[in-house]
Amino acid sequence: MAEKKTGLGGAPLQRRGPKARKSASLVSAVRTQDESSVLYLALSEIADNPENPEARVQDVAELADSMREVGQLQPGLVVDAGEFVAEYPQHAEAVAGRAWVLLAGHRRRAAAQAAGLDTFQALRRGVARLDETVLHENVHRKALTAIEEAQAFGRVMERRGLSQRDMARHAGVSQSHVAKRLKLLKLPESLQQAVSEDVLAPAKAVEMMTDESEETLAEIGAQWADVEARPGWAHSPADIVHDARQTVARARRVEAARAKADAEGVEFLEDPSATFGQFKVYDHRLLTKKDVEAARERGDLVYAPSTSWGENVEPLAYRRSVPTSPDTPASDGQAEQRERVKADKAATKARRAFLAETVTRKPTTAEVTRLLTMTALAGQSMMSHVTGLARQLAQGAGIGPAPEENWKWRDALANVEKASTREHLAWIITLAIWEDRIKNSHSLYLSTEDIAYLEHLTERGYVLSDFEQEKVNDARARLQEDAAKDQDSEGEQA
Repeated sequence: MAEKKTGLGGAPLQRRGPKARKSASLVSAVRTQDESSVLYLALSEIADNPENPEARVQDVAELADSMREVGQLQPGLVVDAGEFVAEYPQHAEAVAGRAWVLLAGHRRRAAAQAAGLDTFQALRRGVARLDETVLHENVHRKALTAIEEAQAFGRVMERRGLSQRDMARHAGVSQSHVAKRLKLLKLPESLQQAVSEDVLAPAKAVEMMTDESEETLAEIGAQWADVEARPGWAHSPADIVHDARQTVARARRVEAARAKADAEGVEFLEDPSATFGQFKVYDHRLLTKKDVEAARERGDLVYAPSTSWGENVEPLAYRRSVPTSPDTPASDGQAEQRERVKADKAATKARRAFLAETVTRKPTTAEVTRLLTMTALAGQSMMSHVTGLARQLAQGAGIGPAPEENWKWRDALANVEKASTREHLAWIITLAIWEDRIKNSHSLYLSTEDIAYLEHLTERGYVLSDFEQEKVNDARARLQEDAAKDQDSEGEQA
């Protein structure tokens, strides 16, 4: 049997129509002061209530059969159409030509029509508390979707000036329930539709509202709407959330690079690979502040978005001019750039050799906690290429599972039972994550976390190369400058 696909929060991924709902109990309606005897009304005189989403009806054949046999046993609720229009003038056209507006009993009326009855029995209600009556009529028998319930809460709160606490007490639910429902109304329209159709669970939607920025939510909504337009698209809801986060992060990196280029009066380059060629990009990259200043003096400095997957949005610096080939005499600046590229590669090789040795020594719990905490707070994770480095380091030290295929090794990690080994492996994985970031960040400056990683290595005996020490010094100077600017800005605002 094929596995049933699910959406976010465990809800079924397939679309659905409105749920079949149990008929309402009259005692669930809010009591008012103007109750009267049962009215016998012509079905043609009764309009649907535009304020009540429960006007949807499904199959009423069984109820119609019952009405043919014994008639209508339970009256509906109606309100005078004139009073309704006076209170809700925006719905005048929807109820035009009818004497009454149906408040509750839509399935009973549909069944009465199907059964061929001439009249519909109903109790009259006043319009003063119509919203509350609809709310009580529907909420406690689960007649509304989460979005419809949220809209009903919002209408009543706005019309009567109620707080969330008052609304909760009035509806007979918890305040947190009201608050969570109201949060759903801030979702993009496509996501509200997904909640209504049970593709996105309400709890997961509220979680998204709490965890995601407005930009990310808007992008999730846009991508979700695109899936609606292309139902054959193979993206899962989780993929959509991930892609939206990456799209927003990319946009932020682009904006940061553009702003830096504008501020310094240099060129902005959105895609260096398209300009320089995929395999030539590294030759144009500038790795130190000194190289950047040299390129600025030559007039060929450009900034491009960071390629980091994390929150680091520090732009990358490149030189426009083509570096000389090994057979061509180079200028002093070009020769220095080549030397720095060589120094970067040599530093990476030296760190890898040190890592292979240091992971054979078990870390302290404090070391593990420190690095794991930093990794989690920076939003770093074990990508496929990181898995390969972590496996090589761990197996080289004789720690953990034996499979040589990266993903089999990664799966085998869950079966490691010894606590000390699990802790050791977690530390090795975080080392691999930060080593991969240092090697592939391609950033002019190191981040605070990058510096902390290098400090972690030096505490275990690693000696920074002159090239690495220069980058650390440049980064610290830049961080101090940024901190000073922030203080000046706060002082001006004060």
